[in-house]
Amino acid sequence: MEDTLRAIKAAGFENVMLSGKSGDLEKNAMFARKLGLYITSAHIFNTKSEILNSLWAIGEENKWAIEAAVNEIKICGKCNIPIAVMHVTDGSSVAKALGPNKQGVASVEKILETAEACNVRLAIENTDGLNEKHIFYLLDNIKSDFLGLCYDCGHNQLYNPETDYLKKYWDRCISVHIHDNFKDWKLGMDWTRDLHLLPFDGKIDFEKVLGSVAAAKYKGVFIFELHKDTIGDFQPYKDMTAFEYLRQAKIRGEKLSQTC
Repeated sequence: MEDTLRAIKAAGFENVMLSGKSGDLEKNAMFARKLGLYITSAHIFNTKSEILNSLWAIGEENKWAIEAAVNEIKICGKCNIPIAVMHVTDGSSVAKALGPNKQGVASVEKILETAEACNVRLAIENTDGLNEKHIFYLLDNIKSDFLGLCYDCGHNQLYNPETDYLKKYWDRCISVHIHDNFKDWKLGMDWTRDLHLLPFDGKIDFEKVLGSVAAAKYKGVFIFELHKDTIGDFQPYKDMTAFEYLRQAKIRGEKLSQTC
């Protein structure tokens, strides 16, 4: 992770999102700051579908899911990371999400108690098309300044392009993820089409996406949530070094800023 952070800095980026999947979050945060990178957010609690779905369950597994999220938010607070991004279901064709229910609201409200105490805002992310009802349910039933939307344009355009999250929750958007794909997913297909390509390497209309973001009056940073090594046989970046890939990402970012 230290090598990755050095490459991000060398490629000309000033901001970074960290992930709980990438090792010791606290250690990585300290190293990022040592390099002079500003940490916009941390992506927490997104490694196992059964944990995510447990937010909506009743019993010991639910308590464990809440505890896992709370522990990572405490680390964010300790490291002065202002936003914790979290999935609230895994609703893929592999692991069907439980339906929205009051237990899910109670779970997130419990997590928010820690988020408020730590001065960390919780951003729930739109993932596949089956989880939009969970996002709506939570945002409609929890009116907290510490709960907002992490808008992921790649997921929106791939799974449910007819849903306008930013029009519905324009005042709740606190984080934006940018990546590209071929918009070729249909119900029943697995998640491997969620390629997280560099912008302009897929079929997403970024002029339209950025117009929606601008209309929502979003003032934060665009997070490039990219996968150099994509899932499956399609590997367009396999011959690039990490630095070459990140420099190309920086160039795409500059192109996006001109699109704005």
